Amino acid sequence: MATRLLLECRDIVGESNVCGDRRNALVWVDIGGRRIHRLCLSNDKHEAWQILEFPASIGLRQDGGAIVGLPSRVALWDFGGAFHMLAIPEPDLPDNRLNEGRVAPDVSFTDTMQNTIFSFALRDGLLAARSVFHGPLDRDYPDGSCLDRQGRLWNCRVAGGSAIARVSPDGAFEDYVELPCSWPTSCTFGSPRLDRLYVTSARFTMSADHLALRPLEGCRFEFDVNSVGITEPRFG
Repeated sequence: MATRLLLECRDIVGESNVCGDRRNALVWVDIGGRRIHRLCLSNDKHEAWQILEFPASIGLRQDGGAIVGLPSRVALWDFGGAFHMLAIPEPDLPDNRLNEGRVAPDVSFTDTMQNTIFSFALRDGLLAARSVFHGPLDRDYPDGSCLDRQGRLWNCRVAGGSAIARVSPDGAFEDYVELPCSWPTSCTFGSPRLDRLYVTSARFTMSADHLALRPLEGCRFEFDVNSVGITEPRFG
């Protein structure tokens, strides 16, 4: 699978990568750079909004806006507008910070430090019955993922992994897709046929010498796959 450079955005921590079917546009956040991006794939129009807080995640809404995770709250946001608070998930834990997430029909959780992806049952709107979906690999650590229509998981291998791991519906490792960045963070299916994978990456903690040798760290990449993705769910 030939990987192509899509955008030289050089994000500090590119994350929360989604593709909207209505505009055929990619939306993602740069957590460290405090930016929210949108890239229209039909005309290559790129927009970026600088914000005051660290954006932890972003998802799409049914009404055309976005839902954004900020350090301590979840907010509704119309592109370029003000944030309107929706919820504070843990008001009794003020030192906790929200991390990457997405609007999704599945209930899964990646524990990067444990090198493990867990799945949960959903009962009466609450998480229950945690189980291991996919255990450790020797290709660094798991980060953001997406599913295809066959139920396979495509998982970014962060912190030097330089690849996406493809995992079968029963949690078995299948193959790697090599990438030109060492820290891929999040992936999503896009294009009108949902047969292309789009990847964000990060460059934080990297030395100047490393970035001189690998200047595309933190950029966006794309490659065609022999799989079809799932239309991105929307909130609301």
